[in-house]
Amino acid sequence: MGSTTSFTVSSNSDTTFTGSVALSVDGLPSGAAANFSPTSINVPGSSTLTISTLQSTPTETDILTISGASGNLNQSASVALTVIVPPAVTSVSPTSGAAGTSVTITGTNFGSAQGASTVTFNGTRATVTSWSATSIVTPVPSGATTGNVVVTVSGVASNGVSFTVTSSAPSISTLNPTSGSVGSSVTITGTNFGATQGASTVTFNGTAATVTSWSATSIVAPVPNGATTGNVVVTVGGVASNGVNFTVNSSIYVQGSSASQASATTITASFSSIEQLLDLNVVVISCYGSAACQISSVTDTNLNTYNLAVGPTTLTSGSTTLSQAIYYTAVGNNAKGNAITVTFKKAIGQAELRIAEYTAALGSIDVTSANAASIPFTGASIPTPASSGSATTTYWHDFLVAADTTNVVTSSAGPGFTARIITSSNSNLLEDEEITATGTYSATAPLQPPLGTTSGTALYVMQMVAFSFRHSGPPGD
Repeated sequence: MGSTTSFTVSSNSDTTFTGSVALSVDGLPSGAAANFSPTSINVPGSSTLTISTLQSTPTETDILTISGASGNLNQSASVALTVIVPPAVTSVSPTSGAAGTSVTITGTNFGSAQGASTVTFNGTRATVTSWSATSIVTPVPSGATTGNVVVTVSGVASNGVSFTVTSSAPSISTLNPTSGSVGSSVTITGTNFGATQGASTVTFNGTAATVTSWSATSIVAPVPNGATTGNVVVTVGGVASNGVNFTVNSSIYVQGSSASQASATTITASFSSIEQLLDLNVVVISCYGSAACQISSVTDTNLNTYNLAVGPTTLTSGSTTLSQAIYYTAVGNNAKGNAITVTFKKAIGQAELRIAEYTAALGSIDVTSANAASIPFTGASIPTPASSGSATTTYWHDFLVAADTTNVVTSSAGPGFTARIITSSNSNLLEDEEITATGTYSATAPLQPPLGTTSGTALYVMQMVAFSFRHSGPPGD
């Protein structure tokens, strides 16, 4: 139907006859036409018979009679002509991709099984993985170039549908960071990601992420809800990249809050919900003034006992003094409320309080670090982040909690950490990170000048506390 086929007609003589023979054919189906080239032949000789059909030609098998005549001499032979419905491609999905990309070809009259039928990409034959009468699935073959996809059934070719063969498969070179909790921002660096995302995807161990930034060599995406430890994979045009392992830290942060108060002798912050028994409360106290603050007590409405984890750490520059201390407790009582109060020995210029609750998975302190520094800056950026200094952990499974106090702006968490609190009053940070190997660690936080400030000196105090998990011991425990 709407196609052509050819036969070779040969004439030989077992006598001495060598004249010209005129050729003809009878028995053509409705809508079919025949053409001999040449229309007559000398004996011995041959001619090509081309038969053309229309879309209206019925699908059937007809017996054609091919005759050769020369004067009173006449000879004939029979041949079967089967008219079939040609394959038709209606769509290919996707319409572009690199070699190896899985492509679904949709159409009609492909036949229920492949048999000797073929699929080609601009003339390069593909190795089909799935075949039915209306759908074919095949990867783009190696060496294919941009051009038409064609399905050929019983020697009859379909219409061609354009397919663009793109460059090589995507490849991931690095992840930064290589671990983090749900919501942590991860930068994926590599090649062949494509200039824009389009239908391309990023998955964390099979869980799709919502991308925030995409270029040909860099992708930024937060760790999605439900993600587990495993490979990060970028898929472009149906072709998956190599996988690079990412460790999803357990979700042990429960809730947090903050408060700020000027000319304070006490300061109080409250959780939105009652804490759970045995959970860990972490309290960060910041002081601004002309002298270091003196903390008299840290209490809560449930009379839990708070212990000093690190500090106070103090930095004085000119008339400005910054001071910070971190306290903690395991919640032993929770019946009377959820407020935490810090009392100072005398009023200070300004106090700020950050509180965070973590699950009972956390145990005692492993190690701590503290650091204070001043950073001169000119322009719209501060060249060096705040840093807690380094600490070497004892246990393979620790949880790092870090905080800073600064006279500028803390813009976000440092690499590997998740920001839990950035205060609205002074832009001070509380961040955390779960680690699963012993080593030397430090917490950092990027700083930037306050709005409208183009030069000055950034001051900061930063501390980090490594809490061991209750089960911590040799890896695998």
